[in-house]
Amino acid sequence: MAASASPTIGPTIAALLSEDNRWVNEQRIEVSGGMAPQPNVPLAQRAAAMCRCSPTSRMPLDKYPVHAYAFIMSGGRSKPAVAPCLCDALRQASRAVSRLYDEELREVGLRTTQYSLLAWLRTAGEARQRDIEGLTSLDQSTLSRNLRPLVDAGWVAIRPGADRREKLIRLTDAGAAKLREARPSWERAQERMRSRLPTGQWSDLMGRLHELIRLVETE
Repeated sequence: MAASASPTIGPTIAALLSEDNRWVNEQRIEVSGGMAPQPNVPLAQRAAAMCRCSPTSRMPLDKYPVHAYAFIMSGGRSKPAVAPCLCDALRQASRAVSRLYDEELREVGLRTTQYSLLAWLRTAGEARQRDIEGLTSLDQSTLSRNLRPLVDAGWVAIRPGADRREKLIRLTDAGAAKLREARPSWERAQERMRSRLPTGQWSDLMGRLHELIRLVETE
């Protein structure tokens, strides 16, 4: 079990005491302006040495002018656990897929959420905000937050409708140009995802996701 932070241990040292007190090779600690290598020394022992006290001392460590820098720990990226909750599993999958799309879209200055919203606006034409919420399954606050940088960039325009409480949203010419610029990056992301799925599973997965959305939204 990972070590818990004591109220008497400062935040810098508490971070060092995490990770089950693992050993670190070629760790360096800056003490009184000097950098000293500390290979193969347990973190708890090093933390005690930093404040010139015993490991059982109750003196708060963050009272000392000491700065610690942790370099790369041993071990690679841990494999994500499979969530037993459907909602959590879908969110895990969404985050993983979004990272892949974001990698491709980064070169054109977009995130996958922004590209998707521009694409929905191209499909919808000028539409009421509530209609866009329905199309994208986004709530009002999330949609407003996602629209803000697109409006600031000049890719989306918003104007009041016949009812002043209503907002009409449309893709601008600059937004359409940005969408065309980003299309090749999006297509590369699509192809990377297709290549990771066995033959035939792409269409099956897309169909199941659309059906899931329909079932939930119609309750």
